[in-house]
Parts: sequence; C-alpha cells; structure tokens
Amino acid sequence: MRLLVPAESSSTFDPPAFDLASRPTRPGGVHVELLADVPPDLAARVRVAAAAEGLPAEAWSAIAIESERVLGTLQADRDRLVDDLDLAARGQSAVIPGGARRLTEYATSLREAQPLPVDRTPRIESAARRLLVLAPYNSTSSWRLAAIEGGLTMDDWMSSMLARSAPGRALWEAASAERGENLAEWILAQTARRRSAT
Repeated sequence: MRLLVPAESSSTFDPPAFDLASRPTRPGGVHVELLADVPPDLAARVRVAAAAEGLPAEAWSAIAIESERVLGTLQADRDRLVDDLDLAARGQSAVIPGGARRLTEYATSLREAQPLPVDRTPRIESAARRLLVLAPYNSTSSWRLAAIEGGLTMDDWMSSMLARSAPGRALWEAASAERGENLAEWILAQTARRRSAT
C-alpha cells in the first residue's frame, strides 16, 4: 500500500485585507438591500455622518437603525446607557483565541476607518430621498415587527430610527464583532452587566 502525501504548496492562499469600501457588511452574515424613502434632509445627514465616520452610508444606516431598535426595547435611562455603551465600545476587546479572523479584521476596519469625502448634493432629486440600507437578514423581521407595532410604514420607521441615531455606533458594532456577538446581543449583554454591577 502506498501512502500519498500532498506536495508542499509553493504558495498559500491569503484573502485580501478586509475593506469596508468594497464589503461594507459584517463577515459571515447575510444582508439584504432595503431602499428606504426618507426625507431628503435626513438622507443628507446620514450621508454626512457616515462619511465622517469613514463608512459607506448603507453600512452606517444599518448599524444606526439596529442600535436604535434595541435601545428602544430597553427600559433604562437612555442617555446614561448610551454613555456607558460608548465607554464600553472604546475599549478594544482582547482577541478571542481561535476566533473568526475576518470578524476581527472587520472590527479593526471599523475602529481605524478614516473620514471620507461626501457628496451632499445628489444629481437626481429622487436620489436625494432614496437611501440604500444593507440590513442584516436576521434583523429585518424585527425591524418589520417594530414598524407594524408602531403603526408605521417601513420607510417611516427606518426614518425615525435614523433621526434618533448619534455618531459612534460603528464602535459598538466593532466591539460586538470582537466579542463574536451581533450588535443586539452586545447591547443587551452590556446592559445586563451594567445592571448587575449596580
């Protein structure tokens, strides 16, 4: 019997470094494209806020909407909770041994993102109202349910979430990716830790 041993490869396959511009979504998840019809001034504010944080608007919007949805489910002093979450997100988590490398790269990309140029004046008026949102597939049912419970269309509900959101939520997403949690899990876990500490 002859044992076949694979020949040593002359080269190894290393995927390219993670790039938010070409892949503005969390690795390992399925995302759907939602085209939201929002007020033009809100769409412009979202584009400016996203560019300031170095993110494509479609990624920034999804993070903003999901973080606001989860905050809305919690009965807590919102301002204090947001401050605590901001503080927790600023501290980079230790790398999880054997953790998903692409998630770590994604988190690093979010933390190291540099401001981008922004075009505040879309050339077509209808484009000023349309906002592409790359929504995590596992969140879209929760988003639709929240819109129904609020008696709003999906567009109006997403607009209300975007109008409330503040800068810095990309760091929340980075912290959640570093811990191997989705954004909702991270917010809820941080809230539980905060309550148990008081």
